Amino acid sequence: MSKPRIAIADDHPEVLNRVAKFLADEFEIVALASDGAAAVNGVLASRPDVLILDIAMPEMDGIEAAKRLRDLRSPTKIIFLTAAADPEVLLDAWQNVGAQGYVIKVRMRSDLVLAIRTVLEGGTFFLPDGHSKSN
Repeated sequence: MSKPRIAIADDHPEVLNRVAKFLADEFEIVALASDGAAAVNGVLASRPDVLILDIAMPEMDGIEAAKRLRDLRSPTKIIFLTAAADPEVLLDAWQNVGAQGYVIKVRMRSDLVLAIRTVLEGGTFFLPDGHSKSN
């Protein structure tokens, strides 16, 4: 069985590399991007199962990138990996952007793989305390 395909977008090279290295054993990393526009292009070119997407990025932020992918009817599931648990951003990500998950960077090691597995199984991962919630 092939590994799930993952794309990652973050404007901080050290974070981008750390996330890729953290996920590489369990997932196939198919695209890396340092801004939202490159993330959209990477998803369209590589067609990953999941996009791990930072929110605050140059050129195009993660929210706008997610909206573009939704408008393009991309089947790629989106998990935001961000620095803060802002309830308004979380609600916008779920209701208006179509993201399936939200993980706080400080909880990456404990939550990110679980979030990926959850969304790949059709669930959502949005609770700021790190617990998953299935649809």
